[in-house]
Amino acid sequence: MDKYGRLVIFDASPYGCQEFSKNVCKYLNVSLSSCKVEKFKDGETNIIIEDSVRGADVFVFQSYTPPIGERKYELELLLDAIVHGGGANRVHVVLPFLFGSRGKRRTRARQPIPTLVFGKSMRGRGVHGIVTVDVHTTVIGSLYNALDLGFENLQFEFIVANIIMTKTKDMNQIVLCSADIGGAKKIKKVRDIIAQETNILLPVALADKYRPQPNVSEINTIIGDVKGKTVYLIDDMGDTMGSIKSAAKAYKEQGAEKIYVILCHPVLGEGSEERLKQIFDEDLVEEIIFGDTIPLKDFTKNYPKIKRVPLEPFVGEAIRRIHEDISISGLHKYDQIMSTYQRLNLEGF
Repeated sequence: MDKYGRLVIFDASPYGCQEFSKNVCKYLNVSLSSCKVEKFKDGETNIIIEDSVRGADVFVFQSYTPPIGERKYELELLLDAIVHGGGANRVHVVLPFLFGSRGKRRTRARQPIPTLVFGKSMRGRGVHGIVTVDVHTTVIGSLYNALDLGFENLQFEFIVANIIMTKTKDMNQIVLCSADIGGAKKIKKVRDIIAQETNILLPVALADKYRPQPNVSEINTIIGDVKGKTVYLIDDMGDTMGSIKSAAKAYKEQGAEKIYVILCHPVLGEGSEERLKQIFDEDLVEEIIFGDTIPLKDFTKNYPKIKRVPLEPFVGEAIRRIHEDISISGLHKYDQIMSTYQRLNLEGF
């Protein structure tokens, strides 16, 4: 008998955005439980769960698709139905891209802290923990733990390292690069993983970026040598794609031979369609590889050089270990993470 009750998985995402949770269910060999997200004529939301959850161990997915406020409200209603209406034993929320993750502190007076606002909302609705991928900063985990919420952040750097090692024939031609100095920790983590697996310590380079205004970035200088090298430009998310375009152009001007971009979260907000067109029209990059934490926008279909790497096995394995009360520390080790991908072939990335 399961310690926390039988495993039940729901998805509050819009119908066309449930591919991720369905693939996780395939990995776990369970069925996605049925719920209806209905709208009254005035726009109000009504949630109906059609499967019993009494005494169950429930994991609830929600996708980061606009309008975000509506997604959050749907998630809150579903949680209330599961916890208070349905009598579930335990509930975790699975957010491949964490809501409020870019607001972890006040940077000026009279400003909210979105991470805390969202965390308090989840805790108040009986949530035991959050499962997510590649948060913007690890400080967020401490904030959630202070709210007595479990927090499992699955590190995308292990997947990045696998992509680079799979694609590369000559590791001595590689430079790991960031779009800004703030990304140094991420690329150093990737470098360390690759060094542990190959005994090769790759060089790194950084773009010195500043923001004259929100969602606008400019590159001052490049720190490091990329001349004649293959650059892997790594970041956690692609929003407007302005930073990626500026950094790729700067690295090209410094003599980079080829540039590959690897980003976990395809946020692709306002302005990203135009920037992607410019990136490919100007032949700045060979490929852009996204994680599949957010459904790709339709306009990305115009660019065959945009690819996705599946993260469902990573998330599915985390859910399995949490449900079975097994240590999750193994999912911070390269070999154990890669073992979850034995059914898949990443060589296409």
